[in-house]
Amino acid sequence: MILLDSSFLIALFNENDPAHNRAIGEMKKFEIEEKKFIISEQSLAKTIDVLLTDAGQEKAKIFMDFAVENYRIQETDLEDIAAILQILQSQKNSINYSDATLIYLSKFFGCSIATYNENLLKELKGYNVLK
Repeated sequence: MILLDSSFLIALFNENDPAHNRAIGEMKKFEIEEKKFIISEQSLAKTIDVLLTDAGQEKAKIFMDFAVENYRIQETDLEDIAAILQILQSQKNSINYSDATLIYLSKFFGCSIATYNENLLKELKGYNVLK
C-alpha cells in the first residue's frame, strides 16, 4: 500500500509539472507491482485546488473521477485529528497539517509515502519514503 501526497498527484496529472515524467514512471512501476493506493482528504482537496488553478477544470475533473474510482480516500475522525495535532507539535521542521496527516497515516497503515514535498521529506528521514 502506498500513500500518495498531493505533490506526487499534481505531478502525475499535470503534464506541465517539472516532475510529471518522473511521476508517470513511478506510477507505472507501482502498477506493475500491483500496489494499492491511499490518499488523505487533505491531499485530495489540495490536488483538486492546484489542478484547477494550474491545469484547468478538465484536468481537475479527470483527477477527481480517477481518484474516486481507483484510490482509497482516507477520512480522519476526532481521534485521528488529536494524533495529527500531536505530530504537528512534535516536529522539528516546518510542516503543515496535511503533512502531519500523511505522517500519521503512514504510521497507522505501515505504508510508504510517495511525495516530492521537500519539507515533508526532511521530516521523514528514516521513514519508508518513495521519492
